Amino acid sequence: MDSIQNVLKDYSYQKPDSMQVLKEYILKTYKFEPKLSINRSNIVIQVKSASLASNLRLNLPNIKSELNITEKLTILIV
Repeated sequence: MDSIQNVLKDYSYQKPDSMQVLKEYILKTYKFEPKLSINRSNIVIQVKSASLASNLRLNLPNIKSELNITEKLTILIV
């Protein structure tokens, strides 16, 4: 029986490509570097201003289709 430490030692987590593409797109388009996190099939975009969040929210369908993102996108104002 393997211990958790042995199992996790060989595990290498890599962020999905969609997260990196999304981060670069937001940086280029909105001149803001967001904090992104992922859980299951949901990408959470953390932004600091409500105006940026509302602008992103209006453009989410276009962003998903342009970048071929299949995960659900959620915006969080922090």
